Amino acid sequence: MTKRIIIIFLSFVLLIINCSKKSPPTEPEEVSDLLINMLLKPATDNGYNVTRVHVRITRNTFADSMDLTINGESAGGTFTDLKVGTYRIEVWVVYEDTTLIATGSGTGEVKAGMTVNVTITVTFLTGNLGVTVNWGQESKGGILFEDFGITDSAFAYDSNWDAICDSIFGLNYRVADWNDLKSYYNNGGDLLYLFDGLGLTEYRDGASVKRNGNQFYSSSRSYFASRHEHKLPSGWLAHDNIDNYLISLGSWYHKRKIMVHKK
Repeated sequence: MTKRIIIIFLSFVLLIINCSKKSPPTEPEEVSDLLINMLLKPATDNGYNVTRVHVRITRNTFADSMDLTINGESAGGTFTDLKVGTYRIEVWVVYEDTTLIATGSGTGEVKAGMTVNVTITVTFLTGNLGVTVNWGQESKGGILFEDFGITDSAFAYDSNWDAICDSIFGLNYRVADWNDLKSYYNNGGDLLYLFDGLGLTEYRDGASVKRNGNQFYSSSRSYFASRHEHKLPSGWLAHDNIDNYLISLGSWYHKRKIMVHKK
């Protein structure tokens, strides 16, 4: 079975260059360039000769991609004349010309005249790294990110979440509570960054959590936190939300991965 190790290239920085340009008077619109710089040292330190880094950005119906220029232990490139807005960023890292060794994704908001730092979570695809990665952690049956974690597998809404958490993550972790996410946000944490780090990168991705220590909303529905990016789906029952439905608290009976938090 492929073993996944989550690392964070903290040096993956998106720089929005201050170069606003005027559009025709009939359609005033600001654009900006997007400079991407990625340090490859975490890969080269693990013995990988990276020969290609491919980046793709998308926003609504727009899409563009490029191979970054590799110079020693870094790679860089620039997307030009981008409309202001939030872009999805996908990364593919290739070793020795043909072998895909890592992928990652995240989001970045292009703002005219501003610099934005974005962290991309990159997942190694090989199962034989034989190294200890300092940027993230792995637990048998799940991954850890900051003070949170998530199971690799999905579990039934009425399963014993506490026992599952103990068996996978040990006694230093417990099932995450909705209040943990609220505290994380209130203390300045970036929830989309957190969800990206837990592998919940897509709209409506979610994981099981408790609410005030309770697993169940009703006998047939358990709680979960879902990524909505300020767009609550039609007919979706939200018991609570953070930052105008950036993340929402729902309940249902489907299987989901379980989110955990450090005690």
